[in-house]
Formats: sequence, structure tokens, C-alpha cells
Amino acid sequence: MASQNLHLPHKQEEKLINEVTEAIAKPDRSPVMFNVWGIGGVGKSTLLRKFQEGLSDRIQGKQIDFAAITFDDNYATPLDVMVALHKDLPPIPFLKRDVLAKDIFSEKYKTYKETLANLNNAPVKGKEKVESDQLDRVKQLTKLLANAGIWVGKTAASGGVGNPMTEFAASVTTSAVGSVLDLTIDGAASALSLKDKLMDELLLKHEATKDAEVRELMLDPLPKLTQAFVESLVNHAHKTPVVLVLDTYSKF
Repeated sequence: MASQNLHLPHKQEEKLINEVTEAIAKPDRSPVMFNVWGIGGVGKSTLLRKFQEGLSDRIQGKQIDFAAITFDDNYATPLDVMVALHKDLPPIPFLKRDVLAKDIFSEKYKTYKETLANLNNAPVKGKEKVESDQLDRVKQLTKLLANAGIWVGKTAASGGVGNPMTEFAASVTTSAVGSVLDLTIDGAASALSLKDKLMDELLLKHEATKDAEVRELMLDPLPKLTQAFVESLVNHAHKTPVVLVLDTYSKF
């Protein structure tokens, strides 16, 4: 019976491995992103797996750290994607660690999660227990993160490049584009109004958010955690080359 894992290498696969090998050897003069595309079932995921094996074999004597995810899995927010990639990335060996290898993302994400738990479980100043209105505010705080990617996508409709919303806006009528922009403005205004309420009714009253930097993190978590994630990747790459493999599902 024929093997179900049969794989026949193609010229395109060899070309991809060669180009990424050169990119790792000369990062300042090479592209940082390679796109593998094709119809569903053509073998993109298999190619990516074989690519990792081939690249590791090609660069002998030099470690490469891979972090791979597939969007077949459920990622509700961009932060879920960052957390999954970060967990899949091997830690820097102890002997290689120094100031440049600092894991900023872990520290900031830990602060975010612990602060969120404290806001949910400990009462605000002047209260003996956590009341329902406080729990409602904490739920609204978590929605800021969940909705952040949606608002970013809508904002890109006003002129972003390469965003699905931009392509949609370009294909419909002027009135329809106006409706999308109205939603963007309404969404942004609602977010600002909500942030004001959360600041006044929760964050300024709670011991867990007495620090201004922590309050800013809780009100605007996605950009701050994204910046920390990128900085951590850069710091990691100073010690060991990093390759992120993002296997997107066909529906995206």
C-alpha cells in the first residue's frame, strides 16, 4: 500500500528554502516575508512542514527557532495569535541570555492578565465586596481587546492598503463606503466614551490600577502588547534566527 506521507519535492520548494536561507544569512539585504499561496488542498501545509525540515538541514551548525500556528484553530483576537506564537517559540538557552534577550512580551502580558484578574476579584476602594456594576465594567474592559481588531479593520477602509475592508470598500458604491466610514466613526466614538467610563468608574478606583502605565495598558492593550511582542521577537533574533510560519485557512 502506498505511503500516505509521500512527498515529491518541487523546484518551487527548493527555491523557497534557498531564498529563506539567504535571508537568514543576510537579513539586512533580504525580504522578511515569503508568501506561499494556492487553492485549497494543493499542499501548502505539507510544503510548509517540509520547508521547516529542509531549512533546518540546510543551515547546519546554526540553530533556527520556529514558531508555527495554523488558522484552522480558533483565535478570537490578534492577541491570541501572538500568545500562541510566543508559546511555540523555544526559550533562549540560559547561557545565551543577556539584556538583549529580555522577554518583554511575557512581562507585559503577565501584568495584563494578573491586573484583569485583580479587577475581577477584588473590590474597588470604598466597597467591601465586588459588586455587579464592577463586574460589568471588567467585562467591558475585556471587550476593548476583542473589538480592537474590528475597529482597526474598519479604520483601514478610509485608506489602508492590503486590508480586506479596503478591497471591499473599493468595490462598492460611494454611499456604501460612506456607511462603512460612519460605522468607523461611531465605533471610535463609542470606544472613547467607554474608555472614559472605565477610567472614572473602575481603573481610578482600584488598587490594581493605581499605576498610570498599568491603566494605559488596560485601556489600550492591543497596540501595547503588539509592540512588546515585536520587541521580544527582535530581542530573540539577536541570539537565534526566528522563523514564523503562519498557515492560514482557506476561508481567510
